[in-house]
Amino acid sequence: MPRERREWTQYEDARLLRAIEEIGGCHSWREIAEKAKIKRTDKQCRDRWIHSLNPNLNREPFSEEEDEKIIRYLKEGRRITDIAASLKGRSSLHVKNRIISLRKIEKEEKGKELLKSWNSRKKKRKMEEEEQREGNVKEWGVFPEGTTLVLNSLIDLITNENP
Repeated sequence: MPRERREWTQYEDARLLRAIEEIGGCHSWREIAEKAKIKRTDKQCRDRWIHSLNPNLNREPFSEEEDEKIIRYLKEGRRITDIAASLKGRSSLHVKNRIISLRKIEKEEKGKELLKSWNSRKKKRKMEEEEQREGNVKEWGVFPEGTTLVLNSLIDLITNENP
């Protein structure tokens, strides 16, 4: 039966760190989980260490160079674990989350471009409507002042030439 998911407490973190220290490293996660005497599995303890407690983790924001490397390696078809191994102090979970963030950013930028394009079309349409209202755009049936005289003169010429 699977255990209930719950947040790690500071007490559990301290017990886990103490157990790792007493055993002398991360050799047997089953032994560490038993020694820590917290209600966590060996896999949970291992994951907590790898993704959160390991002092060698780089907790700084990802740099542009790291982002470029991630993108390049993804295009090459590399696995997330391989990408993480090539980035000093980054766990596979951190890399996976960064990939998700980069994809959201890319999606938002495409959305912004589409929105900008849509807004410019909307703006253009609005300007055309304003020009129409002002009488600057000549549509069938809408003529500026004085045009009726010219049209009447043309009609007279046509009708007088062809009786």
